[in-house]
Amino acid sequence: MFGALAQEFGVSAQPVREAIRRLEAEGLVHYEANAGAVVAPASPELFEDGLQALALLEGYATATAAAHVPVEALEAEVEAMRTALDGLDVAGFEAADQRFHEQLRDHCRNPLLRGLLHELRQRALVVRRSAFAGLPRRGSQSIAEHEEIVGLIRSGAPAGEVEAAASRHVTADIEAFRAWSARAARPAEPSPERPRGRAAAAR
Repeated sequence: MFGALAQEFGVSAQPVREAIRRLEAEGLVHYEANAGAVVAPASPELFEDGLQALALLEGYATATAAAHVPVEALEAEVEAMRTALDGLDVAGFEAADQRFHEQLRDHCRNPLLRGLLHELRQRALVVRRSAFAGLPRRGSQSIAEHEEIVGLIRSGAPAGEVEAAASRHVTADIEAFRAWSARAARPAEPSPERPRGRAAAAR
């Protein structure tokens, strides 16, 4: 398996082996007899656990970054998100959202915390793309939450207020994910039957 993947991507087997091991450590793949590494089934619980950890860590990191992050850079990303939302540009919205959080993460002075935040956000990204594409109002809510964070940082609000706002922002993602999951689990309603024959022609 490692050799086939290495050949497909034009690399040696070692980095492929290390990548699979990392995915296994993160619970994204597991090994089965006579099958090798297989993708683990999606786990809503694992996704929520990741977001809960992200809410705690990002709240603290944002509070510590507040004194160092350039507010104008954050405001520019919020404006980019608004422009993308108005233009129904999903990729542009996502990119601006990522840059907003990268600004906050990169101005946190704790390198270990920066690494954890990056890993948690990357793990959540795939599910967020699917879930929030089906919840159009989440985009405008996310912008409003970013504006609240920026406003608190600009005004020099106490660290506790900044931390709480940043944590609430991620917690809102958990609620949005639950709403999407409930909607996805709901059976599709049957389409109304069209009238047939002479009755249809008479209408």
